[in-house]
Amino acid sequence: MTGRLSVIGIGPGDPELLTLKAVRVIKESPVLCVPKGREEGSSLALSIVQKAVTLEGKEIIEAHFPMRKTRGSQEQPGGTQESEKDELDTKWNE
Repeated sequence: MTGRLSVIGIGPGDPELLTLKAVRVIKESPVLCVPKGREEGSSLALSIVQKAVTLEGKEIIEAHFPMRKTRGSQEQPGGTQESEKDELDTKWNE
């Protein structure tokens, strides 16, 4: 199976400022992987997109990406990023 991975920026947070291209790509995508800053929290990006695009019938993967204001590398081997990568690899290869 081949697929396409598109990375979409959602702008400054106003759903009305999503680009036409972003809306088109989101509508065409069967699966969306959206970041959430806290593992137990919800995705701010998803809440913004839902105000602009109907997501009915799409598979939504909420991936935990810690968002901190620190300098330097935040990647920790075997940490959150590694488990999220494994989950996405599994979904991608289904």
